[in-house]
Amino acid sequence: MKTLISQEDPNFARELKLRLVKFESDIEISFTTPYTSVFDFELRSFDLLILDEAVAVEKLRSQLQNIPLKDHPAVIYFFPPSQSEKGFEANRADFACVVTKSPENIAVLPVFIKQAMAQKKKMQRLTILNRQLEEADKAAFLGRIAAGLAHVD
Repeated sequence: MKTLISQEDPNFARELKLRLVKFESDIEISFTTPYTSVFDFELRSFDLLILDEAVAVEKLRSQLQNIPLKDHPAVIYFFPPSQSEKGFEANRADFACVVTKSPENIAVLPVFIKQAMAQKKKMQRLTILNRQLEEADKAAFLGRIAAGLAHVD
């Protein structure tokens, strides 16, 4: 699983990494630095983004809207308990998991990852079903046209 971690607090980022490595043996982790941001990376190449309040939610949301749903990374967004408005903003952006930044939540990170990845798969399936429904609608429309032409005499 290819993961991008963007956290202002290097200790929190380190704890996330340690928990991720315990959870997932086949993992590739990238980090943002003080000189890079999430937006310097090709987001569609990641399976999972673990972000914090330093990431501009609306900018990230607009970046993700330019990526086909099948290529969307799952997003786990941590925010400080003192900045609940950041959490509300991330919830409105439909990120998979929006949680407060705490040691307790690092301890249950695997639960959040499973939830985020399940939501990602659900969205991918929904995209496929919507595409199939559109095709079925087109076929039904053509069938009605053909039936109408066959009865014109």
